[in-house]
Amino acid sequence: MKLCWSIRRSFERYVLAASGTVSCGDGARREGDVFVFDGERTPEGSYRFTGSVHFEAHGGFLDVLIADPMVEHADGEARLTVGVSPGPGGRRVHLARVVDLTGSEPAVADLRLTVEGARLLGDVYAPGDLLDPLRIEGGGDA
Repeated sequence: MKLCWSIRRSFERYVLAASGTVSCGDGARREGDVFVFDGERTPEGSYRFTGSVHFEAHGGFLDVLIADPMVEHADGEARLTVGVSPGPGGRRVHLARVVDLTGSEPAVADLRLTVEGARLLGDVYAPGDLLDPLRIEGGGDA
């Protein structure tokens, strides 16, 4: 199973225009215009993926890590959480609300930034703004 997601193309363009870098690690990779994270469906029905994408620019003043994404259900909604510090015990944030998760092969969803997600991306985008859609392939029913 894999998660295919470009995160937010405009953010990547901004980082690269500022002579920054975008790098994949821990098993994540780029395929065309998306980042790909391998993963699995948990017994609780969540989707857990591994790998990281690191955005860095402005001599390190902009330093954003998106690691080990999870699509999980909590408080009656689907949400996307990501690790923002390295390691198994690293801090996670609720990056976005998952909106309109549809389909089964592939499952596709829109994402709306949370307050935490907007902060992670440097408060350039507002809570509620759309991230790029995500696609889960090989996961059966969403």
